[in-house]
Amino acid sequence: SGEPRQAARWVRFARVAVAEAGAPPALQATLLNNEGVLAHRSGDFRAAVLAHQQALALRLEQLGPQHPLIARTHSNLGAAWKALGHADDAREAYELALRIEEATLAPTHPQVAETLNNLGNVLLDQGAHAQAREALERALHIKESTFGPEALPVAVTLSNLGSALIKLGDEREADAALLRALRIKRARAGDDALTVAVTLTNLAELRRQQRRWEEAV
Repeated sequence: SGEPRQAARWVRFARVAVAEAGAPPALQATLLNNEGVLAHRSGDFRAAVLAHQQALALRLEQLGPQHPLIARTHSNLGAAWKALGHADDAREAYELALRIEEATLAPTHPQVAETLNNLGNVLLDQGAHAQAREALERALHIKESTFGPEALPVAVTLSNLGSALIKLGDEREADAALLRALRIKRARAGDDALTVAVTLTNLAELRRQQRRWEEAV
């Protein structure tokens, strides 16, 4: 489609511009990071991993290990690893990002919440349901205090938390989390949004677990 072709043209243009600027490491790292994001969006997750690894190496040389931009690069790498199905590598990347963010950002910074949310999802993939719940509850608390209780980012984490609670067998709390997430998402994004479908799928799983077959649609 047109978007991948436009992205490829942007990459070619950016590479020329960086080369003409003398290829300073900071610009190279930014370009590699952006190439990784574009590769991820186009579904080329291996290329995304490689680009983010190269960006990380350059940024570590420039900034050292304890910098918010290093954390962001670890998070981007974690997302690419997760998309490839490499949960262990994704978890390591997100845990590194979280440690840096907790040391360099405010405890209630939105990026801390986002990393906790992403880490929680990877822990779910690994079957570490109790740890996933802990991470997602922390993310939820930060998002509620930062964005307010009716914000869409809150609903996204509520839906993920509902999945963890289902796996833990806590049906009452899972029900409350998923219904709240669904209400917020419908209000903020509309019934046709993909994010609503995700929560409906989680809710259907819960209804099947509760043997409420007529509602598991």
